[in-house]
Amino acid sequence: MVLEEDMAELSMKRHKRAKQLVVFFGAATIGTARKAVSLLG
Repeated sequence: MVLEEDMAELSMKRHKRAKQLVVFFGAATIGTARKAVSLLG
């Protein structure tokens, strides 16, 4: 039972980290796109 809880906690941490990465890359992509648009415009 303890092992199961550990696995659940681990996957939650992984999920949180993955979410942070997605948010970070999303923001970076938007920032880059905005720069490109302002350069072109």
